[in-house]
Amino acid sequence: MTPARTQGRRPTEGSGVWRWTRAGRFTVGSIVRGMGALGLCLLLAGGCATSGTLRGSVSQAGSPSVPVPVTYTTQALGPSGTLSFTLPDGETFAGPYTQGWSTVEGAQSQVPGLGGVFFDWGGPGARGFMDDDPVPVTETQWSSQASATLSGNRGHSMSCRFRLSNPSAGIAGGGEGRCLLSDGSPLDLRF
Repeated sequence: MTPARTQGRRPTEGSGVWRWTRAGRFTVGSIVRGMGALGLCLLLAGGCATSGTLRGSVSQAGSPSVPVPVTYTTQALGPSGTLSFTLPDGETFAGPYTQGWSTVEGAQSQVPGLGGVFFDWGGPGARGFMDDDPVPVTETQWSSQASATLSGNRGHSMSCRFRLSNPSAGIAGGGEGRCLLSDGSPLDLRF
């Protein structure tokens, strides 16, 4: 089957898709490749691991607060990662942390700002895309609570509970909490 000529342009077949031979026109293949590359970039940007160092401070019972750098790395997908810092006595603690979260499901009656937009797709019984029917919505809510289990380079360990200052930013948004060392002594940490 040979396609008809359209306005002086001649379609040709290549790579399994029809392409217009006129310069400056997008082809189906180039659009699909561009959308695939854009999707991959967005996935990678949204799912990349991040790391950084926060200015923190530790204090133990009866001692003044001492500044310590707190290093963190978040995992690519999800509210978890690793946390590390060194106490004033030189022992370094590192290990995994996890931030709490929940998923809330509901329905939204329309797209905000567009009102009740109706698209007629045609055909008997056809419905629009953004009509007044509720649209299912799933939202992730980040908790201000986080916990960590850290191991020291001298054989000690600690269990920590934190309250994050900015839950949507995760550990990078800072917070404060209390850790319990394996010898039973408490340690307060701010970052």
